[in-house]
Amino acid sequence: LEMLQRLRRMLDVADDPVKRVVITGGMARAPLIRAVLQSGVRALLGDGAEVLQSSRGGDLAFKTDALGALVNAYAAANTQPAKLAIAAHRRWAPCPETEPQLLPVVDRMVAAELSG
Repeated sequence: LEMLQRLRRMLDVADDPVKRVVITGGMARAPLIRAVLQSGVRALLGDGAEVLQSSRGGDLAFKTDALGALVNAYAAANTQPAKLAIAAHRRWAPCPETEPQLLPVVDRMVAAELSG
């Protein structure tokens, strides 16, 4: 839930409208965390928001710190804005949907957190 509060603060200072959130690292593998983040993203960005996760395979599939370092090095070497370097190296897939029986519980919990 703290991550949703951080997302809200980031949205307050974003230069462009945000329509997509990518869940990375081990969080993408945990169904409950995915459900909370998906619900919170929908609450903050609206129903049209995309929640994605990495579709990378192999040993680096969930090593986003290593991927971040590679993207930063690529951006510096090519004098590109980070936004373009990230786009060049993205491999995203839609997050698996939350189990329908969990949705009402998770949505209530997230709504209570975001309203407080």
